[in-house]
Amino acid sequence: MAELSGVESLVHDMCVNTCIAYTGPFATLDKCPICLQPQYNEAMLMQSKGKKKVFCQQFHTMPIGPQIQAIWQDSDNATNMRYWEIQTQELNKELSLNDGVLSSYDNFFTGSNYLNAVADGWIQAGDTVLIFSMDDVQLYEKRPPTVGFISG
Repeated sequence: MAELSGVESLVHDMCVNTCIAYTGPFATLDKCPICLQPQYNEAMLMQSKGKKKVFCQQFHTMPIGPQIQAIWQDSDNATNMRYWEIQTQELNKELSLNDGVLSSYDNFFTGSNYLNAVADGWIQAGDTVLIFSMDDVQLYEKRPPTVGFISG
């Protein structure tokens, strides 16, 4: 994928029990502060006489910035990225013609959080609007789902 898009994954060590990622405030730790499991495979470390640290578990992330930049490089995709601006202009016309009432509330753009963010200048022409939708997300392999529904 990196060859086609120019977007490469970032690799980080994580706790073998998925408690933490060894980034940010945990970057300098050698064991998990929650379950006390080591960051590195101690048996492999002993075999290599301490010369080569072998991680227990890792995860990959795909940074969103380069993905968005790649989308804007194609003219058709760039036009599609302006979809929210076109929808917002149409909604604002309808709101002004109907005393602030829409004929239907059927997608993200008709929500008050979005319309208020536009009205307050938080979202402006030329911005990239990124929407996350999560339903019943299981953040940890050994724990039940922690997120039921997020709106906004």
